[in-house]
Formats: sequence, C-alpha cells, structure tokens
Amino acid sequence: MPDYADLEIGLHRREGATYSVEMRFSRPDSEADNRFEPAQAEFDLQAARDFVDAAAYGQKLAAALFADPVAQTAWAQARAVTQAQTLGLRVRLLIGPSAPELHALPWETLCDPQSHTLLSTD
Repeated sequence: MPDYADLEIGLHRREGATYSVEMRFSRPDSEADNRFEPAQAEFDLQAARDFVDAAAYGQKLAAALFADPVAQTAWAQARAVTQAQTLGLRVRLLIGPSAPELHALPWETLCDPQSHTLLSTD
C-alpha cells in the first residue's frame, strides 16, 4: 500500500468574486508542513449551475483554481515530490466559512491542471 503526501487547499473569500487559495503540503516522512504563499482565484458560480459536460467543467474549474502562478507552482512542486518519491497525493479541499457559496461547485469534477485527469479517481 503506497504512502500518501497531503496537499490541503483552503479557499476563503476575499472581496467580490475573489478568493484566497492557501496551500499546505506535507509528506508522510516529515512532520514539517510546506506552506506556500497565498494565491487568488475567481470562480464562475453561474457556470457551475449550467454545466453539462463534467470533464469540460472539471478542466474549467482547475483553470480557475490554478490560474494564479503561485498556485500553479505549488501544484507542480507537490506533484514533482510525490512522483519522485513514488507517493500518492491526497488532495484535501477546505472551504472556509467566509465562502459557503463554493460548496455548490461540483468539486468532484476537478481535474489535474497538467494531465487533465480527474483528481477524484486518480
């Protein structure tokens, strides 16, 4: 059974349609957490109500979540470490109390921003 590293993604409302994306990475062989500088994201809440194609929406959701170069770098580093050490990557999504509207988004469709594979089944 493979060991897993964890990438926690926290989302918190900033202003308007802008959200703070806070990422924390931890490996199973270390008690230290790697916290990345906060990124920001904007989500189209209306598009979530109208989506038909789950794969296409998952890519759109990933594009929004990882639009900020800081988030892209954090994701790439987490993936590189897990692939180099043959670890699984468990992604945990935390939606803060300031952003309850984000619970309505179909997060199960979220794709890996690089490979476009579904994170929920990878």
